Amino acid sequence: MYKKLLILALFILFSYTIEAEVLGEISFTVSDGKMLVFGTVNNVTGFYAIDTGATDMLLFSPVSNLEAAYEAPFEFQMLGETFNTMRYKVDTIYLGNVTINGTFSVIKPPEHIIDLMPKETRGIINPCVFNTAYVEFSFSEKKIKFHDSLPENYNESMPYTSSFPLPYVKIEIGGNSYVFLIDTGSNGTISFPDEILSGIDAKNTFKVAVGGAVYYKEYAVFKSAGFSLFGHTYNNVVCETNRLFGEEVGVIGLELLQHYDIVFDPFESELYYSPLLPDAFYNMFFRKEVKRSGLTSFIYNEEGVAVTGIAVGSPAWKAGLRPGHIITKINSYDAGGVSKDYAIRIFSSNDPVKIEYKDESGAKKMARIKSKLLIRN
Repeated sequence: MYKKLLILALFILFSYTIEAEVLGEISFTVSDGKMLVFGTVNNVTGFYAIDTGATDMLLFSPVSNLEAAYEAPFEFQMLGETFNTMRYKVDTIYLGNVTINGTFSVIKPPEHIIDLMPKETRGIINPCVFNTAYVEFSFSEKKIKFHDSLPENYNESMPYTSSFPLPYVKIEIGGNSYVFLIDTGSNGTISFPDEILSGIDAKNTFKVAVGGAVYYKEYAVFKSAGFSLFGHTYNNVVCETNRLFGEEVGVIGLELLQHYDIVFDPFESELYYSPLLPDAFYNMFFRKEVKRSGLTSFIYNEEGVAVTGIAVGSPAWKAGLRPGHIITKINSYDAGGVSKDYAIRIFSSNDPVKIEYKDESGAKKMARIKSKLLIRN
């Protein structure tokens, strides 16, 4: 009897010890393809995007009160643009209930770049602030957790390399190894390096203007012997090329990452993962059509449907729509009053669509979009 009680007591103590290994945790939400936490940086409180693909921490608020980290400005790239900026020092960051102390460098992008960011976002936090512990991105609980050892229930892993502070993994495709960035700041699934797609028939590719027409990307049907990622093998997928990190680097984005729980082990450079969906569901992420109208992405705001991505030369493009334009009416309905599912269904259908929209100058225009199938696998 006493032996059983002792075993039970040891089991309870052991369970408590495992639970106590969580050093801290931060709640987050996923909104409009961004991983957002509530925090305070440089006395500015609001939502900050967690972006493992950001080389620096970015602030969208004034930085005049901060000390410069270096005397001279440096070149910084963002959304395909290169500009000169200064780095500034921040000593303390508050994210949720967690206080992170240290000396962190931050930059402030130009105003026209900030205008392209979600209005509720106060800045971008890059992963350099998380490099002193096992960091778990628990999408199942919507929490970032810090551990002093590897948490339980992670049985699969792959090595990653850190070109500080960015995490990269390698994927074997067609007998060759390619580098991919783990990027929670990208709202896509997987973006492939240009060199993989160089042999694809031009009829299977088209350019997509995104983000205020600052840069372009391409979609393509990718057919090969397949590739494996996070324990799943994919064949015959719709993918996109990557224009932002050079032609030799691909990107694994939040649209795919959010369906796993992930742990970064900075001591052994190992990325652990645990899938949240049955195997069959992961193939569905790549079994898709690019919308027949050519509107590849859009978001809602107070005026209606804001165009954020559009295929160059598509019916919507020929109708005059560009990134940044606001659709105010869809088939005589106020665009702000229709559901997102309705908008997706309308712009993905074969039926002609009548719209009213505002262009970049605010001028109201009308157009009729006659859809066609652009690409499908």
